[in-house]
Amino acid sequence: MRLRRLIAEHGWRGLLLELWQRVRRRLFEDRVQVWLHNGTVPEIPRFVPLEFAHYTSLGEIPDDVLGQLLAPEAELPRAELEDEFARHGELWVATSGGAVAGYIWARQGVHVKRYFVQISQADYVSYRGFTMPAFRWMGIAPALWARQAADVLAPDRRLWANCMIWNKPSAGTLRRAGYKLVAVVPRRAHKRGPVPSPASATVGTESRPAAPRPDSSLTSASGASEPA
Repeated sequence: MRLRRLIAEHGWRGLLLELWQRVRRRLFEDRVQVWLHNGTVPEIPRFVPLEFAHYTSLGEIPDDVLGQLLAPEAELPRAELEDEFARHGELWVATSGGAVAGYIWARQGVHVKRYFVQISQADYVSYRGFTMPAFRWMGIAPALWARQAADVLAPDRRLWANCMIWNKPSAGTLRRAGYKLVAVVPRRAHKRGPVPSPASATVGTESRPAAPRPDSSLTSASGASEPA
């Protein structure tokens, strides 16, 4: 879908430039920044009024919201939506005046088989954020990430995220939402499954490959990989 859009907007020259950029990133910038929330949720300025909802299953999503999430511009096919929930993904959705402005996923550590660093079963991993085209450059992404952090963080629970090293906008969004950079690892490096408690979870770089999403997986904040 993205390649077709590139051809439509920029022609074959734009497509070739995009392919070259992907090759360059894979060869020379194939590393991931791992971010850990610092525990303090900042106040994020909003340019439009926002409401937030948290869903743990497909059946919880109202029909009007679901219809917007399944629209082509949301880049969230129904099969992917169902698969994320089947793998215990939890979805946060921001709306403004009834219109979906963006969404972001997270999964608790007990349901994460492997990640770039050692996490605990109680921790959460945030991933796959997206801002709807009509709401970009309005502060939706950091507001969503901050709201998710407010809902998830607890004394025994941490919140992780990651983005590719070349994705400066994503890194900026994470920083604004209260995250701090704790590690840089090869994209195909990750620890095995989560440990029982945060006290024994450590940052490290040993690894086996996680299943990456496309580089555009977090338009609002990532170029990141989804937890396996």
